[in-house]
Amino acid sequence: MTGKNSKQERDFNRIQKKALLRIASRTDNIDELLYPHQPVDDRHPHTQEVILLAEERGWNQEKIATSCGVSQPVVSGWKHGDGKATLQQIMPLIRQLSPTGPGHEFYACNIVDKVSLTLPENWEIQMLAKRARCSPNALQTALWDNIQQEVIEEFEQQEQLLQEEHLRLDKFIQQVSETQPLMEQELEENKNVEEEYQRAVAKLLNDNPTYAQLDEESQQLLVSNKLASPELNNRHQNRFSGLKTKILDLYPQLTEQNLLAELEQQKNDVVEKLAAFQAERDEAVTTALQQRSPLNKFEQSAFPLTIEKNLQGELKEAEITKLCEMIFKQQKHYAINVEVETQDYWDRYKKINIDEPAQELFEQYVNSLIFDIKTEEIHLCGRYVLSTPTTVDDDYSHGGEPSLAKQEPWFKKEVGETGYTLDLFCLHSQRLALVHGTYQYDHKKHFFVLKEFATLDALLEYVKPILNEEEQQNWKQHLMEMGYTTSTARVVY
Repeated sequence: MTGKNSKQERDFNRIQKKALLRIASRTDNIDELLYPHQPVDDRHPHTQEVILLAEERGWNQEKIATSCGVSQPVVSGWKHGDGKATLQQIMPLIRQLSPTGPGHEFYACNIVDKVSLTLPENWEIQMLAKRARCSPNALQTALWDNIQQEVIEEFEQQEQLLQEEHLRLDKFIQQVSETQPLMEQELEENKNVEEEYQRAVAKLLNDNPTYAQLDEESQQLLVSNKLASPELNNRHQNRFSGLKTKILDLYPQLTEQNLLAELEQQKNDVVEKLAAFQAERDEAVTTALQQRSPLNKFEQSAFPLTIEKNLQGELKEAEITKLCEMIFKQQKHYAINVEVETQDYWDRYKKINIDEPAQELFEQYVNSLIFDIKTEEIHLCGRYVLSTPTTVDDDYSHGGEPSLAKQEPWFKKEVGETGYTLDLFCLHSQRLALVHGTYQYDHKKHFFVLKEFATLDALLEYVKPILNEEEQQNWKQHLMEMGYTTSTARVVY
């Protein structure tokens, strides 16, 4: 019984939906169906009817889902009244169901889609050169030459120290090799002389028994009178002792017992170190140059980097800070002091002194670059309401007042090089659309951006820094007389 009731309910819903679709899709109602006057929370109030209309015209749910950028189950939910699609989701489908827009006025306009810039590969040297007011090539050459000279001098000093140590060890080895045998021979000779003297003393005491009865001091006195003291030679011993002290002061890790062998090993170590130093010198110099260079201190993984900004202004400090955190990962400071060669005959060299945080330099550099401006063509469906000229037109230049209602929007005119323009439209959805134009001197052209507003309050907040108080009041009054109201106005009806 339950299944039968469910089937009857589904049949009834199907008949009800078809009846609803027939009423909604009449020729005189199609605009209101597809382009509702008052979307709720940026969602299409007739989502279910639009899906049914698409199916009626041969679209399956997979094709509808692809057009709307959602999954097929979502489309199925919309069809059965579960939720509403956003305008962004459903408008691609609507544009295919109804290739013409709604309303009584139509405008084609090229609107800025994206303002972006991809930093060049040599952006860092360009940034520093712009700050130093010199050519990037000249600055890079000066930086490289200056650092290269310092690094090469340091490596030459290191090599010279190794060579000097090698020569010093050679000299020590030669001196030890020469002095040690002489010292050992001298010790042997002294030992022989001492032994011969002791034998003479023993013979003297043996030949004179009465000497044995004397005390030790008297014996030594008689012996010294009878025998000459032994002549010992300490010249080579003193020389070797001084040499050993000098060596151990320089190489305290060596020992006295194996001094010559350890000196030989020390020399071999220095020879190997010198050979390795000379073999790896070019690569080591390159690495040292990279480490010393003030350039390339950023995260290579962050590049290529594309930066986007608003058409009307420079990048904000918070955006610059975020970019710098991504690029440098830590607080970076550029400290550069070099002399750059110039093309000036009378002032051939220019001293460059940069001592600034990376963020300040990066901000100045990025805001000085010319951003690429990409536009898209839009079909503006709505009534042209107001405009504010900020460039001089023929009527105004002859003493007339700027008009609130031009015959056509500013974006359809030839706009001069100065000022900005504002054109306001009431869209078929009852939303307000503002076309804000500004002249871009870098491109020598006027560009326009489109802003949409759901309320009058939002529009007035946007134009507050652009219009003077009188113009703001005129716009507010005109739009309130059209039926738009503010959150502070008391509505009486």
